[in-house]
Order: sequence, then structure tokens, then C-alpha cells
Amino acid sequence: MSKSANKGEYIIFRASPYDKELIISKARRANTSVSDFCRKAALGKEVKYIEGLEKTNYDLGKVGNNLNQLAAAANQGRNVAGLIPEALSRLSKTLDNIDTVLGTGGDEYSNSQTD
Repeated sequence: MSKSANKGEYIIFRASPYDKELIISKARRANTSVSDFCRKAALGKEVKYIEGLEKTNYDLGKVGNNLNQLAAAANQGRNVAGLIPEALSRLSKTLDNIDTVLGTGGDEYSNSQTD
């Protein structure tokens, strides 16, 4: 069992009403609980929230589900070759959306092979 698996201990601290609302607001923006937010912040871990990743995270989950379904069908001996280009296209679009949201430019996902 990991060191942080059992979270049965409490740490209680006082905060002004303003600080309390600020902490709650930051936790909401980071899409995490106040407890997780405070724990990560107190342990020096970076807590980030990037606007726009909710949809791309959802889309990435859908792409993952589609790929799992394709793999299961292929393992059953079904011909899925015709479905693979569409699945790869969806994955590529989702990665492009992530790049757009993060502002990374997509270099990590570019195909270095020439046709």
C-alpha cells in the first residue's frame, strides 16, 4: 500500500472568509476537491487548470474507447481494417485540439516519416 493510500487523518487550519473563498474558487478551477487542492499545494506540487481541456479530455476518452472496441473486434477475428483510418483521424483531431488548447504547436505528434 502506498504512503498516501489511507487518508484517514485530518489537518484543520483557520482561514479568513476571503482566503476560504479563494481556496474554494481555485480548487473548482483546478477541477479538484478542496482537500486535494490543499494537499497538493501544501506538498509543493503544482496545481494547474487549463481552460478548454474538459472537452478534449472527453474526446480523448471516446477515442480510447473506440480503439479498445477495434482491438476487441480484431481479437475476435473480425475485419476492422476499414475502420482504422477513421479512428486514427479522430485521434489526430483530438491531439490537434489538445495542442491548440495547450499552445504547444503539435511538434510532439508530427509524423517525421516521408511518403
